Amino acid sequence: MFATPVLGYALAHPEISFRDISKACSYPKLTVWNILHTYGAYLYRPALAQELIPGDQERRFDFCNFVLNTLDENPDFFNEVLWSDECQFSRQGTINTQNTHYWSFESPLLIRPNCHQVHWSVNVWSGTLKSL
Repeated sequence: MFATPVLGYALAHPEISFRDISKACSYPKLTVWNILHTYGAYLYRPALAQELIPGDQERRFDFCNFVLNTLDENPDFFNEVLWSDECQFSRQGTINTQNTHYWSFESPLLIRPNCHQVHWSVNVWSGTLKSL
């Protein structure tokens, strides 16, 4: 059966692309794609999340208890908190070539510089006080 090697390879190497499965199993890409979909396999993208370090769980638990106790005493507590965040943007940011496209009828020989001689960065801060 055609599906067995494809499904076995996909289960053994879950991070591999269907093109690489096609090469490894010597089946056309469309056949591999159809087999994976027929048997309910889908591509999933991992969600990026902050890595937790030892002690984070306890600190988060303590914060939740603090908020719950404070809300019992002061139901308007969240309207008195200044919620803020900051982020830094720089010229040396990561370029995801998977999301970079250029449509043309001929090769434009595009070059995208990513190592610059002039470095800069911008810090952005945002704050929110009271929900309206």
